[in-house]
Amino acid sequence: MSQFYQKSNGFVPLLFLHSCDSLGKIELQNKHLERLSHAYSILYNTNQTTLPLEISSFLPQDHLVFTIEKVVNTLEDHHFHAFYHAFGRPSYHPKMLVSTLLFAYSQGIFSGRKIEKMMIENLAMQYLTGQLVVSYRTINRFSCR
Repeated sequence: MSQFYQKSNGFVPLLFLHSCDSLGKIELQNKHLERLSHAYSILYNTNQTTLPLEISSFLPQDHLVFTIEKVVNTLEDHHFHAFYHAFGRPSYHPKMLVSTLLFAYSQGIFSGRKIEKMMIENLAMQYLTGQLVVSYRTINRFSCR
């Protein structure tokens, strides 16, 4: 028999042992109920202490990423209109992809899969991408254009 213990943010299923006596009554084992209800009495959310971080504060002021960002941002937008399409999912900003490729190439990384891995692990790359992780397929398609 399955019962539910109500928490403030939902229901938690509890499985109880039951036994039938001679009259056909079902007895729930209260020991299990008390033990499990105490376990769920403390509500703790692991996301309650997360704060957005300013990644640029972890990088030195003379880091190559800031130079790449300045150079790419000075490029005029009309050069990138060919990368936009009227159909499909919204595309990543071409300036972000160009700056990502420039930084990866400057580090000697040319593989799309390694660039994607770099977006996950490297703080400088996370600064350039705004903590987005672009698929290696998208990176490879963009680099061929």
